[in-house]
Amino acid sequence: MEVCPLLALRIRLVIQKLKRAALRLKGKKKRKSSTEQRIQPARRTPKEIKREYGFEDSPAAKARAALAERQEKLKRVEDKAQALHSNSENFAATARELEKMMASRKWWQV
Repeated sequence: MEVCPLLALRIRLVIQKLKRAALRLKGKKKRKSSTEQRIQPARRTPKEIKREYGFEDSPAAKARAALAERQEKLKRVEDKAQALHSNSENFAATARELEKMMASRKWWQV
């Protein structure tokens, strides 16, 4: 029994379409149901959460920032005070040496 060539061609085309459709379905990922999507929370960073709920502009955050600024200013003042103290000690030592040197000289040797 011979099959009509047109029918054989038609059968081959249908088989090829089915194969392509199977490959497309195989490559697709399964979709999650709407309940599964609702259960999974979105991942956010702590900064995003704080920004969303207004904790970045809270009085505690402002006070913390002001405290850090004051600490920096105090550190600079302390550094300046230490430098001034060491400079004054050097000046006092130089003044003592000059005083001893001048005390040993007579008025006409100046």
